[in-house]
Amino acid sequence: MSYNSLLINTCDLITITENKWKDRTTTTENAVPCRFEWKNRVVRNFEGEQVVSSGTVFFKSGVTIDATTKIVFDGRSFAVLNIRKPANSASWHHIEVDIA
Repeated sequence: MSYNSLLINTCDLITITENKWKDRTTTTENAVPCRFEWKNRVVRNFEGEQVVSSGTVFFKSGVTIDATTKIVFDGRSFAVLNIRKPANSASWHHIEVDIA
């Protein structure tokens, strides 16, 4: 079974970036294949603090996502708490994102 067949949901990714003059640019990727797994658990965020995550979103390895990205699913917006990139000896397999 391919990993693509496990990505049964789609979401939108909204990334806001600022340049050196503080001008904001919004980039939106629509209908990105993903899989949501709803489970409350304690994870570490980007600052190293322990926080409660409401779920994990799985993406293919080609998706660009960072700490400023907002994930929109079913009209709800989720903040990115942590990003993990499991890998084998050759490359990343997929991306796991903990959301609030």
